[in-house]
Formats: sequence, C-alpha cells, structure tokens
Amino acid sequence: GPVKGCALWVGRPGGSSRGDGASLEGDDDAEEQDVRLVTASADATARVWDAASGALLTTLEGHARGLTGCAFSPDGLRVVTSGHDSTARVWDATTGASIGVVKHAESLAVWGCDFAAPAAWSSESSSS
Repeated sequence: GPVKGCALWVGRPGGSSRGDGASLEGDDDAEEQDVRLVTASADATARVWDAASGALLTTLEGHARGLTGCAFSPDGLRVVTSGHDSTARVWDATTGASIGVVKHAESLAVWGCDFAAPAAWSSESSSS
C-alpha cells in the first residue's frame, strides 16, 4: 500500500543519530556509518531499508490496520510505529521482533509517534 510516513537514521548502531536528513559529505568515517530508512505503510507493515543500497533489511508486522507514522530511536536500535488500530508499537530495528505495544483506551487511530530525547531516559533525570 501507499507509504504513510518515513524516517531516516544515520549513525553507528548503538551510538547516537545524526538526525533526519544528515549529510555524510566530508565525514572521514562515512564508510562506517549505517544509513537506514523506515517506512510506514497503509498495508499495516513498516519496513526498514538500507538507504545506500535500497535493500530491504526487515519487515515489521503486527498492526491490524494501516500505519500513520514511524520513527527510529536516537541510537537506531528500535523503531516505533503508530496506526489506525489504536496502537503504538516498539520494534527491534535489526530483527523486526516486537518489543512492546501501547493500546489507546478508545478505538481511535494513533496519529503519530516518536522517541523522547536521550536525556529523558537517563538515570540522572529519574533519580531526583
């Protein structure tokens, strides 16, 4: 089905992202960078692609209806998706395994999703 959203991730797996639309020009370590794209589709799947080669890396299946959005975690290890099935789901970006599901209490579409900034998850911010 038609693509409903996409996100670009540039970085080293487990490291931090350079952000959507990051450029690798002039980067001495560019050949070591991982550039991936995740797409959210109306067919209820998301797909993770190698942006350089166009190769499909994994398909994320589990939503009951079409997707409305997707995003990579800052470290590139996870993907979050949102859908018309009233859920947001977290996935392992490499294996495609489901990590968690959050279901909206009402039968409403979840229209967007993203990860919090890394500092929001740090032990320093939760120990106060």
